[in-house]
Amino acid sequence: MPSKFVLRSFVENGYYHVFDRGNNKQTIFREIEDYFYFLKLLHYYLSEPGETLRVNFYQDICVLTYCLLPNHFHLMIKQTKERSISKFMQVILQRYTHYHNKKYAHVGHVFQGKYGARLLEDNNDLLNTSRYVHQNALDIGEDVLTYRFSSSQYYLNTMAHPQWLNTQILKDVMEGYFGVKKGGFETHYRRYLLD
Repeated sequence: MPSKFVLRSFVENGYYHVFDRGNNKQTIFREIEDYFYFLKLLHYYLSEPGETLRVNFYQDICVLTYCLLPNHFHLMIKQTKERSISKFMQVILQRYTHYHNKKYAHVGHVFQGKYGARLLEDNNDLLNTSRYVHQNALDIGEDVLTYRFSSSQYYLNTMAHPQWLNTQILKDVMEGYFGVKKGGFETHYRRYLLD
């Protein structure tokens, strides 16, 4: 029986919580370089394309939040086309699997089944999911505000965020929908993450 989070269809301009974990809950990020390689894949496929790039999702996929943990990862994504997430995740997971298997002389699946995805229903769901994604750092004893393999650090200080990470959407939601004053996002979001 398929998981309720394994979607077979997606909607244009939809926001999704996307996640996957290691096969049999095994570690997928064994060394620091593995985390960086996964982030490098996001950069490679989501940044403005150069002349030599054959596959690119620059106009199709927007990452709002992420958190990478030793045996799983979470992404919050907006897609502009109906099939963008399916194609994007296929490329990312295949590339990471190839890297992992070659580096660790591993044969077989790295990830457990098809990735999970859940359509976010409204602005409340969007903010709650962003908090959930960022708070995953607590599960491994890391500080939710400073964990280096989470996007929370780019929301809570003046660090320049990667080109492929969109921090403006959550700010607009909090300032528009929830009435947070302009310039007050960091304070409110910090409090929100620590609740």
